[in-house]
Amino acid sequence: MQRGVSLTPYVALARTELDSQMPKNESHPGLVSIVLPTYNGAKYLRRSIASCLGQTHTNLELLVVVDGSTDETDAVLLDCTDPRLKVVRHEMNRGLPEALNTGFAHSKGEYLTWTSDDNWYAPEAVEEMVRFLRNHPRVALVYTDLYLVDATGCVLERLRVLPADHLTSQPWNGIHACFLYRREVYETIGDYRPWARLAEDYDYWLRTAERFKIAPHHRALYYYRQHGGSLTGVRGRYAASRQILRIRRRRRWMSLRDYLRWSAYLDVDEAFWSWQQGNVQRTRCKGLSGLVKNPRNVRNLGLVSILTEAFLGPHLAGYSRRAGRSFLRRFSSTTD
Repeated sequence: MQRGVSLTPYVALARTELDSQMPKNESHPGLVSIVLPTYNGAKYLRRSIASCLGQTHTNLELLVVVDGSTDETDAVLLDCTDPRLKVVRHEMNRGLPEALNTGFAHSKGEYLTWTSDDNWYAPEAVEEMVRFLRNHPRVALVYTDLYLVDATGCVLERLRVLPADHLTSQPWNGIHACFLYRREVYETIGDYRPWARLAEDYDYWLRTAERFKIAPHHRALYYYRQHGGSLTGVRGRYAASRQILRIRRRRRWMSLRDYLRWSAYLDVDEAFWSWQQGNVQRTRCKGLSGLVKNPRNVRNLGLVSILTEAFLGPHLAGYSRRAGRSFLRRFSSTTD
């Protein structure tokens, strides 16, 4: 029996406690298992659950992993009477990778996927991905385009996923958040790695692409919400991007030189964003880090300007810039 984990089905407004011992994961042909981890995500959880259970492909199970939530998540789950919904509980928050591992350990589907508590599927999403895998027996993982939406659910833009070979050639995650893979992938690749948190999906796709064929399906079948509390807020995206670089470096898919160059690029970019947000301390930290990792950034006059002001203040920085320009004019006239 796994410590700190319990499995509870929500059926007909009545809860029956089941044995929390891990099942043997016997695959049910045609069944799709959707794992939905949540940590204090009650605000958007209802819509996410409804989009899973409202799929045109009805042969599915939804495993909601309550990862130590303390909000109104239980009330949302009690409102659902669909017998396809089962709930797995962690007594305390363990993080996304371990929540995913717990969910998939209880899954029984021939096809597997996971989603987030603040996003939702188009009704035909699962059906189309299952059809794609059945029509392409050599493909083990399919991933699709999606819509980026704001906190209120309004569509901002459509995101087109990248070709499969981008994983080996480019340091970013172009698979995004709508995907489906065969149980064979899970049985071969194993669990999501806790040390890869913030980029646990990217690490999993890399390992999958080394062993299996993956392919894009250019249909927008998912709605990906961006808001202040999401893991992919601005600060979260910077942290995830750095984790991706560390994963590529760890797997020797990136030289040290390229690692430092890309890392410096992220630091400088975050320095500018922090300056716009009025965060002087983080501007100093990330700006200097970008200079240390790639000294060529000293040529970036914009970076030098915001760092000068961040350290000296606006008045001294202005005086310093004027003195510098005066020196350059005198130097130029002398050499002429």
